Amino acid sequence: IMVAKRGFPILCLLPFYLTGVQSHLTAVCVITNQADPGAAVFMLGTYHGVPASKTTPGSVEITPPSGVPESFAFNSYCTGSYSNTWSMDQIANQFKTSTGTTACKSRTTIGGIPLVDSASTIGCYVPYGSNPPDTQLPWVRPIYSGSTTIHCYPLPIITWWYAEVRNTATGIFQMRTTGTNFDLNPIGEDPCKVDTNYRVKMSVAIPADGSSCITAVPSSEYENAIISTVQACDGSPSTPRASGFSCPVQCNAGYVPFGELKCDDGEWTTNAFRCSNEVPCTTLQQGQNTVNLDSRIIGIITNDVCNALTAAGTECIFSCSGDLIASGQIRCQISGNIPVWVQGTGYGGCVTKPTTLGPT
Repeated sequence: IMVAKRGFPILCLLPFYLTGVQSHLTAVCVITNQADPGAAVFMLGTYHGVPASKTTPGSVEITPPSGVPESFAFNSYCTGSYSNTWSMDQIANQFKTSTGTTACKSRTTIGGIPLVDSASTIGCYVPYGSNPPDTQLPWVRPIYSGSTTIHCYPLPIITWWYAEVRNTATGIFQMRTTGTNFDLNPIGEDPCKVDTNYRVKMSVAIPADGSSCITAVPSSEYENAIISTVQACDGSPSTPRASGFSCPVQCNAGYVPFGELKCDDGEWTTNAFRCSNEVPCTTLQQGQNTVNLDSRIIGIITNDVCNALTAAGTECIFSCSGDLIASGQIRCQISGNIPVWVQGTGYGGCVTKPTTLGPT
């Protein structure tokens, strides 16, 4: 118990000390824009204001599909008032309309466009629910519209700390925070539980060059899927889905999603996605679920068929730790109903990057 100079206990601080000051990261969203292909802005919301230093301790580590983690200090922020009772539709509208010198729409990205504008796609993440793609790490899923609330804690968000990931592509990302204080400490519901020893997996749709999809997802993609999750991705002239947009389809119980249902230059990819009851290979973990592979392999490069869940027989390009590069491919194989990654075509493991000689 802290005591003031005259000996009176500071009772108003007791609730915070008794709870360990653990609950301040209040929401996680991602903002993308077709005008800035290959980029995404990760937004971490808190009900605390901006410190006088204009920074807050710690960093966020984001691992894109390449498998190579990137770390960002918390020194970029925007502000506003985002009620904890608001729906996703209201949150998105506030991002796009809130004004002021530090409002999100007043900030500019590294790519030179507004952090958020009327053309931005905003997805906020909530617990995945039942039947996640795998159980290696907790999953969260994006909400783009509708009446769902996205706060992890019942207080309004007034500050968003953000990090820009660039030169990346649609796929499965991982995220965690390290070294935070009460501004962004974890809370007891995903995705706000992220911490040094707690990561989440999240499907992130990254815009790519090409035309947007302005049609509904083909009904052929509904088989064994939760229909509402497919319909939520329907494009139209008034709500286009950017090229690169990946629909976060959830499958019925007993089925898992293979591949990606993605907008590709104005057309929905229907040949790479399915909800299936097959046994899949899950995301490659360094030194785990592998047979006779280089221990320095840290992941697979995700694409339409190599993803969080990969079908047996599929060959994938992999990534290596440090400055090493991949040689050849690895293959998903099911041995006695156990999925493992094994050597594929031209496999040579992780090798040293060739030296580039200058002109002589």
